[in-house]
Amino acid sequence: MNFKEVCKTALNLVIICLCVGAMLALANQLTIKKIQENERKETEENRKKLIKSADKFVDMFKDDKYKLNNEIIETLKKNNINSLVEAFNKDGKSAGYVVEASRDGYSSKIKIMYSVSPAPDFKVMGMLIKKSAETPGLGENIKKDNFRNQFKDKLLDDKPHKACVAITEPAGGVNIMDPSMHGRTITTT
Repeated sequence: MNFKEVCKTALNLVIICLCVGAMLALANQLTIKKIQENERKETEENRKKLIKSADKFVDMFKDDKYKLNNEIIETLKKNNINSLVEAFNKDGKSAGYVVEASRDGYSSKIKIMYSVSPAPDFKVMGMLIKKSAETPGLGENIKKDNFRNQFKDKLLDDKPHKACVAITEPAGGVNIMDPSMHGRTITTT
């Protein structure tokens, strides 16, 4: 093969790669809104599963009336809290809070949602695993009811915006803690 043939083959491969890349970008643009809408619906359904009595959910990161100060929001985000939502009953009373958190696991990013009862208790009411692709047999045990139910009625900090459940080291475990890193660990072993 001479230099001219190598250049021609390389040019053909570059053109094919550009075409395939353009088609993938187009497919992404055509489906991104539907994917985001499906994710939004799933999040709403999961919130409702966690706090069945809730009639309304208010995002405490974004809502003008209920927004936390930016320093608290940044602290929560640094501690892998992606979302904090307050739930209200039909009568306007707080039904609790729903927290979305994520952390790197052994082989995937683990995304969880959990609900916390309103003041003065601040106890874990329930937990859902949104996304996990951990090791079958051990890591995937976090999806089982007996694992998730061990956190029910566990007391959190005195303020819901400080409370978080974070997946800890790949060895397993869930840490119930505040952003200042005080807390206790319940391992999955």
